[in-house]
Amino acid sequence: MSSEALLSAHSLSKSFGSLKAVDAISLELSGGEIVGLVGPNCSGKTTLVNLVSGLYRPDRGEVLLAGRRVTGMAPHQLARLGLNRTFQVPKPFHTLTVHENARLAAFYTRQSPERAEEALEFVGLTPLAERPAGSLNVGQQKLLDLARSLATAPRVLLVDELAAGLGPRELELVAEKLLTLAGSGLGLVVVEHLLAFLNQLTSRVLVMNAGMKIYEGKLSAAVEDRQVVEVFLGG
Repeated sequence: MSSEALLSAHSLSKSFGSLKAVDAISLELSGGEIVGLVGPNCSGKTTLVNLVSGLYRPDRGEVLLAGRRVTGMAPHQLARLGLNRTFQVPKPFHTLTVHENARLAAFYTRQSPERAEEALEFVGLTPLAERPAGSLNVGQQKLLDLARSLATAPRVLLVDELAAGLGPRELELVAEKLLTLAGSGLGLVVVEHLLAFLNQLTSRVLVMNAGMKIYEGKLSAAVEDRQVVEVFLGG
């Protein structure tokens, strides 16, 4: 394990009955780095994110944040320590306004209200701040989910298929935002099916299949790996 790693997940495993959803996966992330997490449906990507973010407790393995063991901590505890995530399906408080959603996230993690306003400005939702979150379209709700996470002042952000369902222009804007965040020193793990989108963000990917890591390295080399092509690209 690198002493410089901002996030270290070591040999994480999780089973649901006889199904081994994650099988001894390890991952390291440095500040300012974006790592892609890819694989076919049901390969274990979101389960891995759930383990790292505290939504699930691992059967085995450990998670360290800046060298501190945080395995088994609840999501709200991890958020206060600087580790947060977005969800594949956004989960805002639908009856609260966009602004109230962001401010609640900042308040709960002891951040200033200004942090919430900055997050909304960053993702471009300030003009919609007084609208109920439930009135937003899917793309806007994904941006609100990102803003809520940013309002907690994370050091590590796990991004679960933020690009899914977005149009070409929205994809370009989201890529720019994520690169800006990495440029500020934030470490990001990006779960994504769209390899062209991921290629704009990072050269390093971890590929999963059936709960196991089958490849880790450069994205350009992954698409030439026979096992990756067979299980992920349908070769």
